[in-house]
Amino acid sequence: MKELRLLQRLAYPQRICGSVLEAALPDVAIGELCDIYRDWQDKQVMARAQVVGLHRDRTVLSLIGNACGLTRKAVIRPTGHALSVRIGHAVLGAVLDPTGAVVERLVSEPVSSGEEERVIDSGALPYTLRAGIHEPLVTGVRVIDGLLTCGVGQRMGIFAPAGCGKTTLMHMLINQTDADVFV
Repeated sequence: MKELRLLQRLAYPQRICGSVLEAALPDVAIGELCDIYRDWQDKQVMARAQVVGLHRDRTVLSLIGNACGLTRKAVIRPTGHALSVRIGHAVLGAVLDPTGAVVERLVSEPVSSGEEERVIDSGALPYTLRAGIHEPLVTGVRVIDGLLTCGVGQRMGIFAPAGCGKTTLMHMLINQTDADVFV
């Protein structure tokens, strides 16, 4: 049973600058998620923010989404939880927003089976528990297959400045690689 909270920790934004907010929120932790309401009487969450820094008596929050509509009358309430997402077969073929909600479904929704909630900013699995890479992954992109061979189950990162063809390369990999899931 949840403990009854007689006093809630609420704060007004003291500074709003783009997608960064500052508020006097004591006893919050970096990574904690906060709900933002239009005013203290409103029950509907209008935005969310994540605690990214602590500076003197102020908490620095980064908005998740758009800042449109925020005013100094908005109320910030810490949730006590980190940003998390529900993981399971239902997210396959879905486009997710930063909060983990389904924005668009690219394929029909699969039958829902066991789902679990995972914290987004969690640690990596220790290397001793990871599956070994024993089989090459044929990407269909000759320069990758010939010079930068990747393995089945391996994580890959594509890093380059804007306009260098990252999206084009991703489309090539998705279209030519024989894989069950693309993330």
